[in-house]
Amino acid sequence: MKFTGERFLFRGSSNRTKADTIVKYLFASFFVGDKIVLDIASGIGFGSFFLAQEAKKVLGVDISSKSVEYARENFLRDNIKFETGNALTYNYPKNYFDVIVSFQTIEHLDDPEKFLDLLSSSLKEGGTIILATPNKKVVSPFTKEPIGKFHKFEFYKKDLKKMFKNRFEAKWYGQRCVSKILTNYFVRWSIRVLEILLKKEFGFYGVRESYQIVPLKFWYEAKDFVIILTKKK
Repeated sequence: MKFTGERFLFRGSSNRTKADTIVKYLFASFFVGDKIVLDIASGIGFGSFFLAQEAKKVLGVDISSKSVEYARENFLRDNIKFETGNALTYNYPKNYFDVIVSFQTIEHLDDPEKFLDLLSSSLKEGGTIILATPNKKVVSPFTKEPIGKFHKFEFYKKDLKKMFKNRFEAKWYGQRCVSKILTNYFVRWSIRVLEILLKKEFGFYGVRESYQIVPLKFWYEAKDFVIILTKKK
């Protein structure tokens, strides 16, 4: 498979991307024991395979037929099924999944609201969605347009909270967190000016040593939000 910089591959993705992705799936694995799980935008399938060690059944769905073919060849086991499908048009079964995993997906879609509605309708009462997406305040605060080449949106926390409000209860976690003072607009702008003048990237925002997923606190911002969503009754 060809590496584009966006889709996870063992050969091609940076060690940092590998660590972040593996840790996200490790985090999700604590929620899937003996559950029926959907991994939407499952990519090459290694994450679905990881979840299947604990889950009752896992369905991995991805828009790329090549990724699905690779997943079937390399990560298939008795309790996993891989299918090709678009996240916005896939025929989701109603009230079926106990847990839905959606990592780095919602920012790629033309209609995030529709996506959340589809996931909600496919989730059993009391079910859980584990969603991860970049935090615009860290990754792209100086532009209205997404910085990610393949992204349609990048969200501030307030944007996501508004979308979740009538659908889910949310618990907020973060990965690659930075000190909140570094995300103040004027501090961020001053650092950027220094980087331009000195022709040097300080790496305050993009390169963090810790890949741990931790509960969000008021004194820091996440580079990636990781959110536990529980369907409202």
